[in-house]
Amino acid sequence: GATFDVAVPSEYAISKMKEEGLLLPIDHAKIPNLRYIDDRFLNLSFDPGNQYSIPYFWGTVGIVYNRALLGGKEITSWNDLWDPAFKNEILLVDGAR
Repeated sequence: GATFDVAVPSEYAISKMKEEGLLLPIDHAKIPNLRYIDDRFLNLSFDPGNQYSIPYFWGTVGIVYNRALLGGKEITSWNDLWDPAFKNEILLVDGAR
């Protein structure tokens, strides 16, 4: 029963909201800075042509680990995640949902 001017749903939610008629098309003429967004973030499968969504953020928070569980090893870069000593011991989360 509530209405919103702006929402920040995930790609999954955008697809669902589109199916349920909960979104209005975006007027790209009112977003001139859209041209500065890298093409790899636009026109994605869940919203071709960015009719209902535009990228909000992109990036990586970082690496979180418990030193006590590393057995004396250190993690100092993303490359360390491919150390064979950590095989089957690492979980990577690809989305907040």
